[in-house]
Amino acid sequence: MKNFVVISVLFFSISAAGQNPYSRINQLEEDFRILFDPIPIKQGQETYFFHYGLTLLKQDSLKKAGQIFDRIYWLDTTSISGKQALAYRKIIEKKVIKETKNNLNNIWVWNWSGTNWGETDSPSKSGTTKWIELNGKTITFYQNNNLIRQTRYTLTQTFDWVSGFLTNHIQYKDSKEEWYFTLTSMNDFYADRLWIEQKSTFVCGNYGECYLLKK
Repeated sequence: MKNFVVISVLFFSISAAGQNPYSRINQLEEDFRILFDPIPIKQGQETYFFHYGLTLLKQDSLKKAGQIFDRIYWLDTTSISGKQALAYRKIIEKKVIKETKNNLNNIWVWNWSGTNWGETDSPSKSGTTKWIELNGKTITFYQNNNLIRQTRYTLTQTFDWVSGFLTNHIQYKDSKEEWYFTLTSMNDFYADRLWIEQKSTFVCGNYGECYLLKK
């Protein structure tokens, strides 16, 4: 939204000055992308980065490879390299979705609750133990060795390749509540740590719960 406002203001100021606003706006959009993009790729670098992406893919470094193929695709969506990059990105997405579903479908043990600013509750503080179990169709909640709740759910997964995130959006069938189930790893899509936060209260630093994969 902020980017849109800045570009809109510059559009009118450039027009008033008699310059071509559209060429300047295109350059501004590119400048913003480079500023916030951890892997900026420019025209003419497609071949080098395409082969680098293939090397990363062979090494199973799926997040970085996917980001590279995504960048190449958006440089020119109609070019041969762009179409090839999109094809490899889709291969990566298919594999990641399958493996993250397998990752989620486990038993997760509650470790603590709180916000990004710190812990507010934990088993040692409250004397409570709880865990959740997902199997792809139902999620089951336990507390102090007692079954508390079980419901079916739907899982929707979406990629944000610029930042390298995969959003696992879960909606419970019984209550219609919507939650984000984030596998917390900076370098990969898979993790042994799970952060869950309700969508209706989702803002930076808001309340959620951290779970560890049961070993």
